[in-house]
Amino acid sequence: AQADLCARPVEGAQVVGNARRGESLVVVRASRDGRWYLVELGAGELAWIRSSAVKGAAPIALAPQASPTENEPPQPQPTMTIAPDEVTQPQPQAPPPEKPRRKKRGSSSSLPTVKVIDDEPEDDKPLVNPEERHASLHAQAAFAIGQLGQQFTSNAHGGFANYEDSTGAVGLRVALDGELPVGAWLLGLSILYIGLDGGVANTTLGKPVVLDLQAHEALAVARLGRRWPELAGGLALSVGIGGALFFQPIERPADPKMPPQLPSERLLALALEAVVNAPDIGHGVGATATIDVLPFGSLGETSNLNDGASSSSFAWAVALGVNYRIADAWRVTLDGRYLSLSTHFDGASQRNPAATSADRSSTAASLGLGVCFSH
Repeated sequence: AQADLCARPVEGAQVVGNARRGESLVVVRASRDGRWYLVELGAGELAWIRSSAVKGAAPIALAPQASPTENEPPQPQPTMTIAPDEVTQPQPQAPPPEKPRRKKRGSSSSLPTVKVIDDEPEDDKPLVNPEERHASLHAQAAFAIGQLGQQFTSNAHGGFANYEDSTGAVGLRVALDGELPVGAWLLGLSILYIGLDGGVANTTLGKPVVLDLQAHEALAVARLGRRWPELAGGLALSVGIGGALFFQPIERPADPKMPPQLPSERLLALALEAVVNAPDIGHGVGATATIDVLPFGSLGETSNLNDGASSSSFAWAVALGVNYRIADAWRVTLDGRYLSLSTHFDGASQRNPAATSADRSSTAASLGLGVCFSH
């Protein structure tokens, strides 16, 4: 018979090795719930084994203040040697009945040992990481670079009746996420802000007109999701509903004699969201994918520069993020996001009465590199 050695102290965690029946293992500490033991594999490697799969571990003290997933260096523990049927006073450790299939493990005379007896849990109750039962808060800040663009077409000619602009931009990204597990379900709240600023030289009028083009995106969503602890470190799928604000101002040109000819736009809309989050896909790396849909909302433009008497808008955004854990509560993050807003205008335009039908597409793409703190 064999016992599984796991990467995390939860049922269904990734199996990183196995131990033969009767094999002796050096124990570093126990998990908070006492159902798992962290054991040495040699060469600084550690793994978790079910407490029900070993015997002789009763005297081992729990570690209530230690994270059950961190592989910290072994701390000194009382020495004991495990006989086949009982715990005895300290004495030289007998060689294991059979050699393990893995490479030879290191030993520590200051740590207790246990013998593998089987790989059957004590009961049918699922083993859950205790930290996953508590609320969590994640705060992220990142420096962002991006690309902003606008494309406008109408049934008129001349001036800014038809144009296309794009520019590089720099800015910042700030995000705040909170989760509260309720049984197998997750209640969450997510807040996101991305601000980008760039300059563009528009030559539609025959000479360069430098405009200050910005993009500000704010999103607040309440989520309901489900988590599977045995997958990818706690794979979670969530859906949410909330509100979104997309504001793309166009400031006055650098030449004070040239008034702004293009309207700023502001969309306030309903937001529908779907998120897939994999906290640990391997080697401390996590990933998140998000889709946002803004099916309808209220569009506003600069006064006296409206592009039509009426308008209808639709927006969507996709995002993909990866992160790497550098400490217990800290991760380095890399997040990309692309947003597209399409608007159709009907009726006479205030800035160009000859235009009675028009379409405008605004885009904002960003890539942010930063850090995330989890509590």
